[in-house]
Amino acid sequence: MRKAAPAVLVFLVTVFVLRPYALSLPQHGDEKRHVWKGAYYAGRLVRLDFSPPGADLYLNPGWDPLAHWAIDKPMGSHWVYALALGLTGSPAPAKPYSYTDATLQGPDTAIPAETLPAVRGAAVFCAALGLALIAWRLGWRGAVAAGLFLLIPHVPPDLALAWDEGPLLLTVGLAVLTYGTPWFIVAAGAAAGVKLTGLVLWPLVFWRHPLGRSRLRHVAGLFVTSLVWAAITPYSWLVGGPAYLVLMLVYRLQTYLSQTAGGAGDLGELLASERVFGFFWPTRYTWPLELGLCLLITTQVPRLWRRWRSRRAAGRPKTDAE
Repeated sequence: MRKAAPAVLVFLVTVFVLRPYALSLPQHGDEKRHVWKGAYYAGRLVRLDFSPPGADLYLNPGWDPLAHWAIDKPMGSHWVYALALGLTGSPAPAKPYSYTDATLQGPDTAIPAETLPAVRGAAVFCAALGLALIAWRLGWRGAVAAGLFLLIPHVPPDLALAWDEGPLLLTVGLAVLTYGTPWFIVAAGAAAGVKLTGLVLWPLVFWRHPLGRSRLRHVAGLFVTSLVWAAITPYSWLVGGPAYLVLMLVYRLQTYLSQTAGGAGDLGELLASERVFGFFWPTRYTWPLELGLCLLITTQVPRLWRRWRSRRAAGRPKTDAE
């Protein structure tokens, strides 16, 4: 009960804070792309459709691991939204959205009105559960950290949209919950399987020794983590499984450099609006750092304060009365 109370409170507060944004914000192009991609690959998997890709790899990429839709990012969050579509029977966008092709920016690329609550609801649920898991592990210190985190102005709208952020926060919560146990290597693999940002957790496989202290066990732990990542992204097995991560990282770096360089027209204006000190840096890139800072404040500052007070008390000379 001591752990459940802060976790339940954080879950309910998070849903309460995020829900208005999920119901009111206009659709973002990345949301449309996430939902379409999830529906496309899930549909092929359910039908066991392994036919070759179409002539246009953007409209029909098949299982080609070098197609944009495959190599652009892992599949984790896309499976979440595909599951939301399947459970609710909601339709997906008819065509994929494109920032550069005006013919793929019409109504048939939008998330249908009846679908939007389902996929954004899934994002909100993931975010709320992720923060609740942190509170379950850290108790009221985790709950206070979650509260501080939700007070940051850009955080609620960033977590309420149907893209990577809600599912990523869920995997971060799983990582906090399992830290120091063998299950952490699974959570770290899942985090990177949602978004490559999750790779920052992988060095921690060597820190708390989830499988043991020997070098061989460290390597084995990292290998299992990479297998989890590859399992979440099934077309990776067509290019070496975990080795596919290298290709994806190179592609993402190239994409990021082009985003930083900017572009023409509406796309250029959008990229320019999300540039910080000359680099493409939308607010959703910042929240993992902000969450880490909130956790650092609530877990380490009290500890440092107690240590300072104990040292001060130890160094204070005793009086005659003492």
